[in-house]
Amino acid sequence: MFPKKTRTVGLLLICASVASAIAAACGDPAGTAAVFVGADASIPLGEGGTTPPFSDAAPEDGPGRRLTIQPADPTLDVTAPGATTTFTALLDGAPVAVTWNLDSALTGAIASSGVFTANAQAAGVVTVFAETASHVKGQTTLTVKLHLTDNPGGIDGGTQGDLKGGGTADATFGWLYPYDQTVFPRGLLSPTLQFKGVAATAYYVKITSKLLSYEGFYAGSSPLRVAWTPALWRMVTESAQVSDPVKVEVTKASVGPGGKLAITGPIKESWTIAQGSLKGIVYYNTYDSPLAQGDAGTDGGNNDQGAVMRIKPGAAVPEVFIGGAARGSCTVCHTVSADGTTMSAAAGHKYDAVYAISNDAGAPSPPVSQKPDNTYSFGALTPDGQYLLSCGATALDGGPGAEAGAPPASGEFGPNVVSMTRDLDTKLFDTKTGNVVEAQILGGVVKKALMPAFSPDGKRVAFMHYEQSKGRGLSVLDFDQATHTFSNLQQVVSDNSVTFGWPSFLPDGKQFVYMVGNRDDYATWRGGSGELLVADVAAKSATKLKVLNGVLGGKVYLQDPGEIFLNYEPTALPVAEGGYYWVVFTSRRKFGNTITDPDPESSVRKKLWVAAVDIGAAANVDPSHPAFYLEGQELASGNLRGFWALEPCRQLGNDCSSGSDCCTGFCRQTGDAGAFSCVAPPPTCAHEDEKCTKATDCCDQPLGFDCINGRCARPTPR
Repeated sequence: MFPKKTRTVGLLLICASVASAIAAACGDPAGTAAVFVGADASIPLGEGGTTPPFSDAAPEDGPGRRLTIQPADPTLDVTAPGATTTFTALLDGAPVAVTWNLDSALTGAIASSGVFTANAQAAGVVTVFAETASHVKGQTTLTVKLHLTDNPGGIDGGTQGDLKGGGTADATFGWLYPYDQTVFPRGLLSPTLQFKGVAATAYYVKITSKLLSYEGFYAGSSPLRVAWTPALWRMVTESAQVSDPVKVEVTKASVGPGGKLAITGPIKESWTIAQGSLKGIVYYNTYDSPLAQGDAGTDGGNNDQGAVMRIKPGAAVPEVFIGGAARGSCTVCHTVSADGTTMSAAAGHKYDAVYAISNDAGAPSPPVSQKPDNTYSFGALTPDGQYLLSCGATALDGGPGAEAGAPPASGEFGPNVVSMTRDLDTKLFDTKTGNVVEAQILGGVVKKALMPAFSPDGKRVAFMHYEQSKGRGLSVLDFDQATHTFSNLQQVVSDNSVTFGWPSFLPDGKQFVYMVGNRDDYATWRGGSGELLVADVAAKSATKLKVLNGVLGGKVYLQDPGEIFLNYEPTALPVAEGGYYWVVFTSRRKFGNTITDPDPESSVRKKLWVAAVDIGAAANVDPSHPAFYLEGQELASGNLRGFWALEPCRQLGNDCSSGSDCCTGFCRQTGDAGAFSCVAPPPTCAHEDEKCTKATDCCDQPLGFDCINGRCARPTPR
């Protein structure tokens, strides 16, 4: 296992190697590390090498003292755990006793003697700090490179040599999953490498990035798969730097003619690793879930009742949140507030309810408020969960032509959201009391807002305006929560050839992702097609997310070409993480050689996938990347409509990993052991994920960090 990554907050005056404007002040032409004297120990460090403000006050042992560290900025090449390098501190050129510290425990540890010992668990650039008893401080950087060889498959030396030599014996050998050019975040379960081709007897895997070189030999398999350990996946993701593609090559051995060894490969892919882990929880509908127990044997023994599940990115299994036979029958059609405190859901066409969500893993408490069926279904919760804007609905449609100007009817609904069974006008509800706050929206100008969704800051709501578009477009309203006022109605996108639905704003509130399809009940089954797009509100433009949908470089990279039209119901994580926005969506695509059912209508084909989206992409430019399967969800069940929300925030003094975990918005180191806790807003700049009101509030604003949805966010690497 790897040690928890820590940040040293009380140490001061880091010399920013990336800040060229202060290079002369921080550098040392003689080749020794930079030195500073008399720093204010209350000023926290910035992220990413940013230089915080500092004081020129003299130390206790007099002004002008210089503490240097030798060697300066060394590189340590590591081939096994235990590799060392020794640092020496010099005060005005003379050796001196100091306290040593690091800004991260990821690559190794430093002893009181100044000896750094690598753990061979990750590569990286670590800052080494030294401080005298009289508080003279110095620092340097240590670059740790890994060069590792592994043989978990017990492959003999001769076969290893043949594999490293490569070959072309099997023309069908190729990648199925992951996809080339996928952007992965840190902190997830390891993906399983999956291939097509003749059964393998052995594999050779080579992984390279700026600071990492790994060679591994694995036992063969059929189907063709290579499973990585959690430690290896963490090493790969934590070692990758900014703008540092991870290159993966796989060569296989198989049985050739006459029983001779046949070699094929290498086949190659390249992945990007985002410099952060995903936040929040994905809540989703499930059917046939073994965990939820379904209808427990009724309906001829089919386990088809629905439930709302939740899974944290990186978790090995999901949790049954509410529903299933054990918890109240078919509870689905849910919505979650962006802050993760409130959920609305429908209970098997019996009633709708609003639930409060806590940080624990248990099911929600009894409903906060309860209404007749369809009242809350598919409604939009304000980011704080205080209000719900209900989803409008039309009466059941008996057949084509029932609605003048509407898309061709399905014979069941039209245009309407599947499972909405009666005519309803959109209203604004107080979720705690269930009372209507506004009897009608905009005095009746908007009576039926279908599939509404608030922006993460609560200032906009996107929806299908039934009276205007009859399913052929999406509109936006501004919203003032203090006065319950909706204004500035504008249609953003429209197209008479498709049906629009399921908008979800990206964290900046300037764009939203959405789905277009061929069904006027917005269903993801019975031949329903779906493609995902992004709309720019100001430009009133629509851009297909071609790469997310399955087309890269003009070519379909999915297993079946038609799968590019099997993507549905997107929602976005409310905050940016690691330089990207993140979208979870439903897809009926095959999953390598794990989910191969040829029928796209089968329940098992309906799964949750996640894709990175670039921050700040121009209108009409596809900002998406290939998606990855959300590991941990049940393979046996049909999973759909993932709804991404943050976890309920934590109070002062609680453990945290970043500012987005905390109600105050700030997470800082509060103990010598590297523990981080939620703290009151400090009078300093904000780190990544911490609260801000403008870009200049962020410590790393000179590096391109921006304030997005009230949080400091790193830019997408360009």
